[in-house]
Amino acid sequence: MFLETVEKHDPGFIKRMNENAEANAKEFRRSRFRFGRFQAYTSLAVQVIAALFTFAMLGFASYVDRLDFLTIIAFTGFYAVAQGGRNGFVQIAKGIAGYFSGKRKDAPEE
Repeated sequence: MFLETVEKHDPGFIKRMNENAEANAKEFRRSRFRFGRFQAYTSLAVQVIAALFTFAMLGFASYVDRLDFLTIIAFTGFYAVAQGGRNGFVQIAKGIAGYFSGKRKDAPEE
């Protein structure tokens, strides 16, 4: 009833509103796709740069004869966080906690 009244006083209003809504929806989808693509490429670039940086720093540490266990662990942690974000860090922390608490998967049952 409301739509009939609006159409009666403003012919073509409903059609214009539908066309406008469709055009806005198309533009919104297009902009979301562009942002998603930009975000994916940026994330990929950060991951590649972090990997190259990590390997370069490990190589440099080896070159200056400063490559020890803690350096390798530190760069491994940096690499895991750079590649996996917070989840990578959480997995490393769980692994270390499991190792020191004795609740390893490969530990023999007593």
